[in-house]
Amino acid sequence: MNEDTDAQDYFDVRSFDLPNYITAYQQDEEYQEDEDLPNAEEEDARQNIDKTNLSNDLPLYWGAPLTVMQSMLMLLALQVKHNINMSCLDDIIKVVNLHCAPEGLIRNSLSKFKKTFALNEKLNQHFYCTTCQRELPSKMSVCPLCPREENCYFVEMSLKDQLFQMYQREKFYEKLQNRIHRSTNNGNICDIYDGEIYKKWLNHGFLKNPHNISFSWYTDGVPVFKSSQTSMWPIYLSINELPFLERKKRENTLLLGLWCGKKPFANLFLYKIKPQLDELITGITVFLKPDVEPIIVRGILLMGTADLLAKNDFMNFKQFNGYYGCTICDIKGENLKLVPRGRLHIYPFQQNTNLRTLQNCLTWANEATQDNPVMGIKGPSALSLIMPDYIQGMAIDRMHAVEGGVIKKILYLLFDSSCRNFCFSLFTEKHIVSTRLTDLKPPKFVHRMPRSVTDLVHWKASELRMWCFYYSIPILYGIMRQDYFDNYLLLVTAVSLLSSDNISNSKLNAAEDLIKSLKFCMDRDTVQLLFIYYCT
Repeated sequence: MNEDTDAQDYFDVRSFDLPNYITAYQQDEEYQEDEDLPNAEEEDARQNIDKTNLSNDLPLYWGAPLTVMQSMLMLLALQVKHNINMSCLDDIIKVVNLHCAPEGLIRNSLSKFKKTFALNEKLNQHFYCTTCQRELPSKMSVCPLCPREENCYFVEMSLKDQLFQMYQREKFYEKLQNRIHRSTNNGNICDIYDGEIYKKWLNHGFLKNPHNISFSWYTDGVPVFKSSQTSMWPIYLSINELPFLERKKRENTLLLGLWCGKKPFANLFLYKIKPQLDELITGITVFLKPDVEPIIVRGILLMGTADLLAKNDFMNFKQFNGYYGCTICDIKGENLKLVPRGRLHIYPFQQNTNLRTLQNCLTWANEATQDNPVMGIKGPSALSLIMPDYIQGMAIDRMHAVEGGVIKKILYLLFDSSCRNFCFSLFTEKHIVSTRLTDLKPPKFVHRMPRSVTDLVHWKASELRMWCFYYSIPILYGIMRQDYFDNYLLLVTAVSLLSSDNISNSKLNAAEDLIKSLKFCMDRDTVQLLFIYYCT
């Protein structure tokens, strides 16, 4: 592939019989969204972020059960579902503000709402039968094959219009040249530009053009009600060429679509969005200023991330608790019988594993069906049509894997009453740990004050992150048994190295050695408590 090669040709060499594969969701789990707030390493730089951008990730008011962004998404779903005009929506927003506690309220408005979702034209809605996923012309249409149910739908946003508005901002185009003007990193990994996939497209010429850009996607569910499976699923795009802190600002985030209803039918969702991404690959004409010659901007979707449940659904894989459920390697896994009852699917640690490749997964996907998966793949995924390598391009979600996964599980094992009779339990010292934790006086970059471990069920990802990196070592020192404490230090050190803003190959190797040296194995009677499998 040379500099003049069209990126569209890269996708055309792979033919898929996608229309024959419409992914049906069989699982009934509810997705929960954790907030991702700033960490200590970015304190100084994040002081310059506009407060309105940061406020979208904060509670609507002190003690509110939802964030500002979740509130906006619910208003958007309401507008689409009932075809509400902007004047009516403005009145609804005012009524919502009046019903909220005034103290600490981050007030919403129609202008903020329109700016967040770049609403300047009628939204494109797609309706589907909840049971068989047949496309329907309207919300009230009745599927001829299925019993009457409320239809699910999703909203498709205009990606091109949002980009046009971004390019009109002052110095936005100059910020996109960050990858060209950034300082040398001495071979260290500092940003997405140092990744293998990005380097590949840079060397091939597509991203050498200063006008061309690339995207990363992310999605997660926002439950509307705790007692209902109804949820909203926004798909966001971020522009990789922007500096990191600019990239994460709300004003620089593109909303590609919003699914409303039960869990999304991922292939339907992505397949309808594909034409917009194809248009970007071909190129769109963008005017930077009225008196300046327009430029041709081309973009490509390089990578993405989501939690394990959503990732497997969007990649059309079996879930992680099934055979060959890992999207990275081809380990089958095994079922562990728990005592006194139950089973758990585990992936025991192996020194040498075979990593999945794009070509193998494409072959298995064409051979698979929903009822007869091949190597954990249930059929083709629409991601293969909009990403050059949807296997290697799917990043690991640290928030759910580490803070909301390993760290949270360790906390439950240490302080849950069901484990109080095991040697690793700190249940009897729970009040000491809680006292030490609540007595802490964190610096101003910490947006959530420490809470007692008795309230662990309500801890957010940001609180679990602070516990891992800052609180746990001084608090557990002298309380946890020394050999367990030394072993826990290996985990925290490895995660800290891998979470660095700048990491060298030697540090990567050191982190790998630390993780491989972890020993959470206990005696035979306690192996069924998962310590060995959640932490290796």
